[in-house]
Amino acid sequence: METLSDSKNGWLAIPDEDAIIAFARELMLTRYMAVAGCALLFYEWITTLDDEIAHIWPAKWSATKIIFLVNRYVNLGLQLAMICQFIGLTKVSGHATCVSYIIGYGIAVFLSLASVHVLALVRAWVIWGRRLWITLILASAYVLYALVCTALIIYASITVRSEILPWD
Repeated sequence: METLSDSKNGWLAIPDEDAIIAFARELMLTRYMAVAGCALLFYEWITTLDDEIAHIWPAKWSATKIIFLVNRYVNLGLQLAMICQFIGLTKVSGHATCVSYIIGYGIAVFLSLASVHVLALVRAWVIWGRRLWITLILASAYVLYALVCTALIIYASITVRSEILPWD
């Protein structure tokens, strides 16, 4: 590997041709997998839409219905946004934009997963007879999970803050 002088970072390694080719292959594989995952999500949405219309849409508004709909449609939107970025349909104006996108997407994924977990917790709570001790265990486990995830997102945000807000 050759090196190149860089006034900001000192020395910057220049990857050789094999490393660039390997990176390009891995990038394309990532793009293919992302498109395949998105296609499966849209396929699942299309094949279950009639059941959703029949059972979910006419139901009274409740926390469970809201969580279900947010989970279903926010996930579709997130996947579409991710695909647009992965395949180059969105313009990235620089490293700071890319880092901001990664942090924003991380937060969105956390919220999406949170909705899935809340639905699973509500289901477990109902299956276990809505007992108080089950409620406390499930709620405590979820709060611990949410705190750890939030701490990791904050840590990642602080770690790259200087790249997003260089004037700080």
